[in-house]
Amino acid sequence: GAGERRLAGGLRSRRTLDPAPYVRLLQQIDHSVPADQRGDLLCFFAGMSEILKVADAMAEYARESRRWIVLLLHSTLSAEEQDKVFDPAPLGIRKAILSTNIAETSVTIDGVRFVADSGREKQLRWDPASGTRNLAEVWISQASANQRKGRAGRTGPGTCYRMYQREDFDAMDRFPVPEVARTPLDATLLQMKVLGLRDPRRFPFLTPPPPEHLDAALLQLTLHGALEVGKEGEE
Repeated sequence: GAGERRLAGGLRSRRTLDPAPYVRLLQQIDHSVPADQRGDLLCFFAGMSEILKVADAMAEYARESRRWIVLLLHSTLSAEEQDKVFDPAPLGIRKAILSTNIAETSVTIDGVRFVADSGREKQLRWDPASGTRNLAEVWISQASANQRKGRAGRTGPGTCYRMYQREDFDAMDRFPVPEVARTPLDATLLQMKVLGLRDPRRFPFLTPPPPEHLDAALLQLTLHGALEVGKEGEE
């Protein structure tokens, strides 16, 4: 299992990422772990812009120390580029893998001994007031933070460095926001109509959507003539 440490300072503010603490982490690992002991570093970031910012800073130290290979893992990269993270590094060299939450559950990378977690992710959210989706950078949930921590030392001892304050962790939601609360409900309500289900406000959803999202979807479908809603929301 993975131990836990905090290296606060990875975020200058809730919107600005500082790459310096991540470079210092490479230096700390070099000073505390013998070069002949294998163990790679997996870093979690919100998106590609944060990954590139830290990669630029790490690359300079990697060239000077000759102890690190900096690799990127992101859904926009080619399969060939993504596959590089799975190749073992030469003896005496460690991999620093900079990833989005694609490495949280989707892939397992052997040899990861250290994890650095920024605590952030990009999430597609639905705004019923404007009727638009937007990609927002948000804090992850405590469950996601623990999932990321579990990526360290899956086959031996490991350490997770959380690059944020304890109070940030305490303020996180316990679990991720359910998809039903982040997506428009129009298609779901139309499918319910096709199935002959009547008042969606009374339907026993496993995870009930926010009432304002449900009301907004009902209003939009009614305005477009797709539904006829009576006083109690029944067709």
